[in-house]
Amino acid sequence: DSWLSFSLMDTDMKLNGKHAPLPTDQRYAFNLFLADYIPGTERLKGYLKLALADGLPFAAPHRDVTDNNFRAPAYKRCDLGFSYRIIDNERTTIRPGADGKASATVYSRRNNRILLRNLWLGIDCLNLFGINNVNSYYWVNDVANNQYAVPNYLTGRQVNIKLTADF
Repeated sequence: DSWLSFSLMDTDMKLNGKHAPLPTDQRYAFNLFLADYIPGTERLKGYLKLALADGLPFAAPHRDVTDNNFRAPAYKRCDLGFSYRIIDNERTTIRPGADGKASATVYSRRNNRILLRNLWLGIDCLNLFGINNVNSYYWVNDVANNQYAVPNYLTGRQVNIKLTADF
């Protein structure tokens, strides 16, 4: 389960003879996801996710749309995670079907029914490098009515523990 994506986009509008970027003008985005089992075992797997995207344009509130001459910094993020399979009930056995022909079916140990196929315990480190990505801006006015953009940051590094069950 690995993938790579790269996208390019240019969105702008012409208003009163001026070109202005739309609020969704994220000019590029690069995403990479690598996932695989750790060599030597099928109980432990890991993943790495990387994201890099251009910042979005913005302007001060109550200004003309064509004044979107600011751009937020680029979005950068790296996530790393590992999962360990605690329960592995995926056993393939050949059993005769209703029509008498052999068919490969997954059975559990009780009553020939699937109860719980897999149970995974995982730990993820989200935003591994603790990058301060800008979410939005607070606008502050001074006594002379000058406006200043104060960045509002997304969550920093987080550790996430998860339990995943496959039925």
